[in-house]
Amino acid sequence: MIKQGNIEMKKALFVFYLLFFTFNIYSISYYISNSIGQKISPTNASGVYRNNYVLRVDDNYEQLYNKGELVKSYTYETIEPTNQNNVTEKTVTIYDYKTSVKTEYIYHDELLVKCITEEKGVKTEENLVYSDSSLIYISKSVDGNIQTITYFLRSAYDGSLIGVRTYSDSLVLLGEGYLYEEDNLFRDAGDDFILQGDFEVTDSGEIKYTRNNVTYTFMPSGKILKAEYTDSVTEYFYDSNEILLYTVETIGNVIKTSFYSKDNQNSPESESTSINGIISEEIIYDKEGMIKIIYSNGNKIGTVYYEPDNLRVKNVVYERTAIRR
Repeated sequence: MIKQGNIEMKKALFVFYLLFFTFNIYSISYYISNSIGQKISPTNASGVYRNNYVLRVDDNYEQLYNKGELVKSYTYETIEPTNQNNVTEKTVTIYDYKTSVKTEYIYHDELLVKCITEEKGVKTEENLVYSDSSLIYISKSVDGNIQTITYFLRSAYDGSLIGVRTYSDSLVLLGEGYLYEEDNLFRDAGDDFILQGDFEVTDSGEIKYTRNNVTYTFMPSGKILKAEYTDSVTEYFYDSNEILLYTVETIGNVIKTSFYSKDNQNSPESESTSINGIISEEIIYDKEGMIKIIYSNGNKIGTVYYEPDNLRVKNVVYERTAIRR
């Protein structure tokens, strides 16, 4: 009985492997191709070595051979529409084995919206923006820094292309999502850059513009110098290399100064607050937890130590002179 069972098991395994390998062999197909990977006419596996270009197709993955040598690979990924996003997104990734260049094309409903190229550690990204399927502009960035914006001017009558203009070398990236070029200011609206007015350039080259009752002032290089709100003003101070040193925020008679380190320009390492010119509080942002030093009439009265979450108090130390008073 055991011997008969082994025979039946071997038969079942034989059928399984036969079906498995048959399925995999016939799921792969070969085509005579060209240097850009087009399917010209069917061939077989031996054609990889007999023809100049042969494309091997296996579901969502393709390989292009030239006289038996793998030269490119193509990967396809499709994301179907959802209730939140009614767009079919398709990504085509091409890797060139000769140049070691990886290129990724992203399509939305068959329209190319982004092209990302990675070569020798440098990432170049092009974003394409449309209106009713007509290309409006292409923005190009290298390693996250915008290099050019090319606008395609179209006729209001029939939508035909009537001109192209590229903004490039003189582009300056401003804070708050703005770009400045010669006599034009652009506002970043998601993937779009919209020509914006209401700005001026001072004799020293500083750029000023107002948005939502806030007036911003930038250096010619794009670093922010001042933000003037209806009830407060924040000024920014830099060293000779335009590294942010500290900011000063003034709200009435309250002045808060925030100090920054060279290694972290996004959040302050310490802050100091004064009222009517008299210090009232200091904060040190330590990785072990925030430290808050409290003053009364300019005199230190205590220090509060926080847990790393900067919410829970770990310890409070009072000054002896403050207790005697």
